[in-house]
Amino acid sequence: DIAIWSLTCIYSGNLTAPCVPGYAWDSLNGRCVPCLLGEYQDLFNQVTCKACPVGQTSLTTGATECVSKYSLLW
Repeated sequence: DIAIWSLTCIYSGNLTAPCVPGYAWDSLNGRCVPCLLGEYQDLFNQVTCKACPVGQTSLTTGATECVSKYSLLW
């Protein structure tokens, strides 16, 4: 297999979604894309990002976790 390394993705013929946490595989463009605000991904090799639970949000794009919206008020 030919491996192509980047900051967010590793592609090898045996992986279907070669993304690091905080990113999900965009099959239309053939690359990993960061999760949007209000989303996160805490696992490797995923094809979708997860929505933050009610009352929580992500602080940046490419987040690996969500935080309480109320903690942002302090």
